[in-house]
Amino acid sequence: MGLLQLPIEVLIIIANLTLPYSVEDFSLTCSRLHDAAKTFLPRHNHLRSKYRSISFKEGGLEKVSDLLAEIAADPIIAAYIVHLDLGDRQFCGDGEIDDAYIEKMTEKLAPLVLGSPHLAMLSDGDDGLARFWLREIVRDVDYCFEGDQEAEFNIPFLVSLLTHVETLILPEEWCDFDVLILPDSKHPVAAMMQLLVTRANDRTLKDQPLQRLRAIYPAREIGEQFGTEMELIFPFMALDSLRELRLWRGHCQYEEEQNEATPFKPLGRNLEVIKLRDYVINGGSAGFLFEHIQNLRIFEMEYSTKDEIGYAFDADLFVRFLIKNTFASLERLVLTGVQVWPDTNVLDSSLRKFTRLKHLEISTVFLVNGIGAMGPKFVEEYFDTEEEESSDEGDSCDDEGSHEWDDEEGDKGYHEDDGEEEGIAKMYEGDDYEARDMSEAEDDHQVAGSEGYENDDAVDDEEHINSLDSLFHPDDKQKRYKSGSVVWRLVSVLPESLETLVIHTPAAPRNSACVERMFWQFQALRPERFPRLERIEVRVNQMDCWGRPLDGAAEQVARLRTFFAGKDILTGFEVVDVVRGTPVW
Repeated sequence: MGLLQLPIEVLIIIANLTLPYSVEDFSLTCSRLHDAAKTFLPRHNHLRSKYRSISFKEGGLEKVSDLLAEIAADPIIAAYIVHLDLGDRQFCGDGEIDDAYIEKMTEKLAPLVLGSPHLAMLSDGDDGLARFWLREIVRDVDYCFEGDQEAEFNIPFLVSLLTHVETLILPEEWCDFDVLILPDSKHPVAAMMQLLVTRANDRTLKDQPLQRLRAIYPAREIGEQFGTEMELIFPFMALDSLRELRLWRGHCQYEEEQNEATPFKPLGRNLEVIKLRDYVINGGSAGFLFEHIQNLRIFEMEYSTKDEIGYAFDADLFVRFLIKNTFASLERLVLTGVQVWPDTNVLDSSLRKFTRLKHLEISTVFLVNGIGAMGPKFVEEYFDTEEEESSDEGDSCDDEGSHEWDDEEGDKGYHEDDGEEEGIAKMYEGDDYEARDMSEAEDDHQVAGSEGYENDDAVDDEEHINSLDSLFHPDDKQKRYKSGSVVWRLVSVLPESLETLVIHTPAAPRNSACVERMFWQFQALRPERFPRLERIEVRVNQMDCWGRPLDGAAEQVARLRTFFAGKDILTGFEVVDVVRGTPVW
């Protein structure tokens, strides 16, 4: 009641201090406080409508410096920004920057930039650093083509003002990634981002910039040929507030053991959702990225190589690191592929360590290599090798059959993992080891020796990644291809918690054979091993990654239809003509 006894003039001052997001609650408390707040409500509603969601477009805000100028004129604007889309921001054009422009913008922006508390912390009282930032912010040029600063200054300065921002879309390029990942980087942008992250993660500090950022979304326009580096968002991934990460057309090849440790870590400590489309993450990078991500519920990745990036993907190592760090939290896993090279190291690991996994979607391109993803014309043109049918193609398994099905193919590229280590070793012994290994690899389209791509990722036993080898169902003998890869059988590799299974496969012979083998003994063992599994779908894609029809696609569709006919397994069988496009989130 003491508050209500204050003069109305004092209540008006208090109401002004509740802007932006407490003024409405203040005004609804009682009629007297509403009278004090009503002066500010029209302005509050206007600012919220105009600035809550910010994007850059022709005819409105076009440059970050334009937005900074508006904030400089009315600083409370920054507190109204909740959703920020920087994907289409523009720069000062040719001929736009002259003496008159520089003088005008410097006058507008000087109070905001020179008065920055963060620049003051970084400069130890010397205003030389702030004046340097002011100069770069006023110029607002594309650092890739003009200047020598290796980064944009406007974006980090803008986010240093945003205490209420919750979602962020970054442009394709805003900084050289070396600026951010080197621990001894002296670049002013790196120093600013380190300061912002440190203060945002400090629970003793309230209302800090970026402290409420919960999601990063992808820009709409990203170059298809190379994509953008994930390293550019490492500072934001290091925020404890971040819960969701969605990216498109990008890649991460950062491996801490091969580079100096980035100052931005741990990454994704509280991330719950990661969705990546048209993306490359190599096996070694997965160890670094997933190291501290232990609350992840949803992980989706559509893997697709870029020019000179993403060859020799170690799918098995990638999944092992994912399991190691998220086995107790992950509920949804989607691993599909678009442009997946035939030198991929296929998935051998069991998924039985996942304790909460309910939804699994996986593509056969990560289980067997071949022409399914790239198409036969690509293999012939780029690998200069005659297409040979591997002995495993055309094989099928009867779901009601026995272990004898495996033994029938024992001389054609398989062996049981039943203790015959000596026989297995002899297969790879002798002077012809290298030739034998390469011929088998080419037969399976697993390694393009003539191209020289090699996968040097190594599994570190000290991190217990190899312990996954023992997690196949103990009652099942494990079958292997001639290359040594495990024949992936659902009854041996899936967790008991699974409720939904979706298998994606190209309409190609090797992939169809893989699907058939996946369902070995499935009908007989399903009730016992997967009591919660209710939905099983197969989606057959008739297109290769270039959008060309796969040769013989109709025959492979018919083959799979015949295989599942009469079996009470699937709840859905879909034939699709999927061509890469803009993702629908």
